[in-house]
Amino acid sequence: MRVNSANDLTRAGIQIVAWERTLKNVIIDFLRDESGLTTVEYAVAGTLITIAVVGAFAALGGSVSGTITIMDGALPG
Repeated sequence: MRVNSANDLTRAGIQIVAWERTLKNVIIDFLRDESGLTTVEYAVAGTLITIAVVGAFAALGGSVSGTITIMDGALPG
């Protein structure tokens, strides 16, 4: 930017200050916005539920398989 007078320098300074305030407001608004947070919470909850279900199937898989084998052996035919 070419500065020809003190007024140009003052205007440039005001523009920089205004830009900094605008950037600061954008950052503050972004940090205060919690709408995306609910999406993350649902994703974490879904992941934890999936891990729990897979863990339950892994822990109970052998037991269920053994029970089915016993029931199959007990049925005639």
